Amino acid sequence: MLSPRELVVVPAERHVERLAREGHRAETRTSLKSRLTAALLPDVAFADRRECRLFLAMALADAAAPGQLDLFGGAPGPRASDGLLSAVRERGGPSWARTVAAVDDAIGWLRARGATASHLDRVARVRVSAFVATRAKTLAGAMRALDERLARAGARDARLAGAMLAEAIAATGSDALEALLETRTLRARWLLSWEPADLAWWRALDEKLTPRGGGARVVLPMFDKRLEGSRDRDPLEALAEEIARGLDAPAESEIVAAVLGDLSLSATSEPVDGSRVRLLRAGDVVAQARAVVGLVAGALTAGAAVERIVVALPVLDERTLDPLRRALEDERIVSFEARGAPPSRTPVVAAALLALDVATTLERREIARLLRSGFVDPALLGEDGDRRDLERRLARFATTLETTATAAGADAPERLVRTAGADAPLAERLVAIFARVRAAKTRGEHLRAARALWAELGVGARAGRGGLASFTRDEPPLGVPRVERLAIARDARAWDALVTALDLHENTAHRAGALEQAIDHEAFRLELASSIDEAASQPGAGRAAAVRVARLGDVAGDDLDLLVVVDANEGVLPRDDTHDPLVSESLADALARASGGAFVAPAAGSTRARELAALALAAADAKRIVICHAREDPSGAPLAPSPVVSALESAGVPVAAAPIAAAAPALGEAQLSAVARRVAREREREGFFLDPSRPRSDVVGDLRLEPPASALIARETGGGERALAVTGLERFARCAFMGFAHVVLAAREADHAEELPDAREEGTVVHEALAAAFGATRELWPRRPRDEEAILTRGLAAADRVLELWQGHAPLRVVVRLRVSDAVGAVLRAALADEIWDFALAEQAFGGRGAASWPPFVLARDELRLTLRGTIDRVDRAHDGRAHRVVDYKRSKSTVRKASSALGETALQVPLYACEVSRELGLPATGLYTPTQARDVAPDAKPSAKIEQQMEELVRRTDGLAEVERRALDLVARARAGALAPIPADESECRTCAVSGGCRKPRFAMTPEEEGEA
Repeated sequence: MLSPRELVVVPAERHVERLAREGHRAETRTSLKSRLTAALLPDVAFADRRECRLFLAMALADAAAPGQLDLFGGAPGPRASDGLLSAVRERGGPSWARTVAAVDDAIGWLRARGATASHLDRVARVRVSAFVATRAKTLAGAMRALDERLARAGARDARLAGAMLAEAIAATGSDALEALLETRTLRARWLLSWEPADLAWWRALDEKLTPRGGGARVVLPMFDKRLEGSRDRDPLEALAEEIARGLDAPAESEIVAAVLGDLSLSATSEPVDGSRVRLLRAGDVVAQARAVVGLVAGALTAGAAVERIVVALPVLDERTLDPLRRALEDERIVSFEARGAPPSRTPVVAAALLALDVATTLERREIARLLRSGFVDPALLGEDGDRRDLERRLARFATTLETTATAAGADAPERLVRTAGADAPLAERLVAIFARVRAAKTRGEHLRAARALWAELGVGARAGRGGLASFTRDEPPLGVPRVERLAIARDARAWDALVTALDLHENTAHRAGALEQAIDHEAFRLELASSIDEAASQPGAGRAAAVRVARLGDVAGDDLDLLVVVDANEGVLPRDDTHDPLVSESLADALARASGGAFVAPAAGSTRARELAALALAAADAKRIVICHAREDPSGAPLAPSPVVSALESAGVPVAAAPIAAAAPALGEAQLSAVARRVAREREREGFFLDPSRPRSDVVGDLRLEPPASALIARETGGGERALAVTGLERFARCAFMGFAHVVLAAREADHAEELPDAREEGTVVHEALAAAFGATRELWPRRPRDEEAILTRGLAAADRVLELWQGHAPLRVVVRLRVSDAVGAVLRAALADEIWDFALAEQAFGGRGAASWPPFVLARDELRLTLRGTIDRVDRAHDGRAHRVVDYKRSKSTVRKASSALGETALQVPLYACEVSRELGLPATGLYTPTQARDVAPDAKPSAKIEQQMEELVRRTDGLAEVERRALDLVARARAGALAPIPADESECRTCAVSGGCRKPRFAMTPEEEGEA
């Protein structure tokens, strides 16, 4: 016997559960549609949205397929095209994948509103603009191509299910339909979003059931207001009118409270219930997230049920959801999103997609990023050994790839292997693993190559690493174990989504007969990534005992203790009406005319009405509503509040500002004392930089060293077995703190080689090339007359050999080789023009470990001892054999001037090198700085008489020590005594200091007077 009860059709399962508790029979609209489709269209297999997009991509990629002559327009054949689509298809890659996605979205939008390929054909034939006609013809051809490809697989587009179901319902007997539904009366509640295709089959149900005393009714919310001819229409009325047009009958009304007014946003709007509504203004989405979580935590503390708290977004925007998820996790509040975070952004899927990318590019830094992801199994090394050792070797290989410029080679695999250096066997192993992906041409080959790649790298197996240890404990996880469990769960779900998407891709290609279809790597990757994210969903059971994060349109019908609406900004809540990007307003109007009303164009203001109605219905059953908006977007651009916020503020709803940061926890007496000391220390450091007299103290670098610290500094500054580099000594001369950070703390920037070298790397190459050029011509320099042509020819050839061995990708070689050759040639010509001096030594080290290195340069005074090491760029010998000259290369003329002006103060290399040369070779020595850039090298340039005299004074020995040697000893003596205050010899040093900020020098600071006036 049939049940006399009506069936309530609702949006979601939670509504079914709620009505079941109240004794009502309910079913979701999605479930009802699926049940009716299965019963009335049993022989039709529908392809869902993801499958349709893949079918369309396969259909459009086959330009010569039968029946597609109208798709691109023009004559048949593989080059048939309408220009734009043909050009995009031939380009392939992301452009083609996004074009296919746009066409598929347009087809879905058109079919939801009743448009067919025939309707588009009529538009193309009638008198319309050429643009509209071409667009209509292209979309019609794409529809046919999709349907033909689906027909080969025995399927239909699921977006046609609504229209087909309406026809099937009309053709079904009333008794059979009533038996299927087990009722004569259906009522749709809390459903605000109705596409014309949904209204079509709902109307067909109503027409069948009404003669039998039942019907299919739609219940829509309405405000209880007086009828007034001059009153503006509110969004609930606008929504009811739009749905009534689709049903050919008025909807039933359900009175709801106008908690937010009538949302007509006009001067005559209904009053607002100020006791339940608050507004919150935040600086940005991060501050908004913190404020929202604070509201949620407060509601839970006050006794609100966790299931009765909802955070609603007008649009699911990851820029808002990301900080919101983090803030909820930080407060350890369990939340639920029906969609969840996009799987493509989880670490394991990102690593898998990155592996596909690097397999085709073999770009060294991207490979290093993949190796550091944690999802590459070290066993790929193909060696036995301890797993930790293998992981360390993998990390070392990643470092090599990050810090070494790409080597020259005939192709990408050869360049990678040569760049790897000592790790060449591992690079060869990677190249072999990536080979299948690089060779893939067809869709089937890409699918098989992706599976093989991930299996060989161990990406899937690594997704659950450490899981057993984390899940074997019974106690609730806290701290690291909790974070570990969450990470493993996310990766496991995301990996399942990736594998499912890959299977779907393969099954769809097989059904469509497109496994052998050619496709490039980028298009395949984008199709796969899109398919992964579209399938993302969380198990529905996860909403139990969790705060729900949902779209505003999905909150209708929920009894809530707290509703928090975020992103209430202009253009977001409500959104303006927008057409599909490919279906312009003019094309939609032409379709409406050409279809005779079958195509239902969206009514003006329909999007706005639907979203405001969703807000009104969600607020109606909430005890407390907080509406939040941000003043800046993630990029820092200003945002305006939503008109809803402005209207509520005008109505007197109080506005609160979100706190900039979370309130600090209460501190104990000991903590307060520590904080006070820290504040006093920071104020003293700031005052040090503001006070011209720079008062020293232990806080700002005038350290009172304990014996262990004093011994450490002495050892690191050349007071022990290890020699101090002369360049390190110069850092102490430029700024004591800079020298301390660089020499003692070893605080240095990472040296990451780029494909185009920076000035430092280029300078290294120039030094090597000059050393080779002078070394290859050593015996030619003392001859008179000099054979200039032989010196230049042989020297440049030697420099070229250095460049041949120097690692660098071809573009870098082209850029640098000419510049280095010019520099070598210019320096050689300048040396040839100076017949007073002959070349003697190049890159002569002292204090080094090599056999050719001289002993360290040792200075002593009383108990103070300093051991120095360095490398002298060039040593010349006077032609008469009476003296030597040290030549130090600088990149430019301005650098030479700067070093010469600071000679003996911060520029110590040349005079100290001259002292070392004099001590080792037994002859007086002098020195100079010379530029290496070709444009700065003057053949007849000589140091000024003043510089020569200054050099002589610096290296002249009195009482056993030269002046520059005493200067060096004074510098290390002060450093070892703890005089490490950040006082640069020249304030400009701070602009390029590698440890800027380590000395705590503020970028901006208030003077004490300004601070006192505040």
